[in-house]
Amino acid sequence: MPKAERATMAAQPDNAANHCALCGRREPLTLHHLIPRKVHRRARFAKRYRREELNQGVLVCRRCHDGIHRRYDEMTLATRLNTLEALRADPDLARHFAWVAKQKRRCPPGRPGKASRGPASSSLSATGHDADTPDWRRTATRSPRAGPDTARRPPPESPRPAWR
Repeated sequence: MPKAERATMAAQPDNAANHCALCGRREPLTLHHLIPRKVHRRARFAKRYRREELNQGVLVCRRCHDGIHRRYDEMTLATRLNTLEALRADPDLARHFAWVAKQKRRCPPGRPGKASRGPASSSLSATGHDADTPDWRRTATRSPRAGPDTARRPPPESPRPAWR
């Protein structure tokens, strides 16, 4: 864990440590640097701010963090939206944070990572395929990025003509 993140987490009271500072949901949190790290070396910021000020951040959930960075570039975040109050006061971000606050949790409480899918469906075989899936589809190998249409197909009924 980075030093700045440990310092921010230590400064949070116990009851607020698990809640997003922007939407209030109890989610796994990430550190959002109020002045993005990408601009720390620029002379404008290196002269104006001390290292402690550059490394200040707030703990926010992943959806809020992604929403901030999708809406604004690093320079805008560093110059205009470099405080928690400024982030909350921005109308576009406030609308996003209100939307995030209404969303369901991404993962069950106490379990980091993806949500469980629950017990296996009875229609699935031991290999995880439906009973209606043809045999050649069950054994097809796929590349990690391949979709369902790129699975290996069975050989054609008749061979191709040699002249093609």
